[in-house]
Parts: sequence; structure tokens; C-alpha cells
Amino acid sequence: MGGEGSMMNANVSLKNNRGMLSKRKERSHLGGSYSNLELKDFPVATEAQLEKIRQRIQ
Repeated sequence: MGGEGSMMNANVSLKNNRGMLSKRKERSHLGGSYSNLELKDFPVATEAQLEKIRQRIQ
């Protein structure tokens, strides 16, 4: 019967993903922290600049 190989590969893939799930949970605490990150200050556009951008887009 056709398709047996593809179904077997799907089952193997699901089994592998299930096995990796615990490993992903263990490594989640290594993600890092953003507590010491300095945020950048971006300039605020004036109404004239926004109008110029709108005209250029259209």
C-alpha cells in the first residue's frame, strides 16, 4: 500500500520532537536578561516631517 514510508517518517519526526521537548525546557533558563539593557532615544518627527513623508509615499 502506498504512503507507508511517509507515514513512518511522520511518526519518527513526532517521536523525535517529543524527545527534544524536555531538552528545550531545560535550556530555557539560559535565555539571558534584558535588565541591564540601555534603551535608545529616537527622535520624534514633527508634523511637517510626517506630511513630507506622506506625500513622498503617495
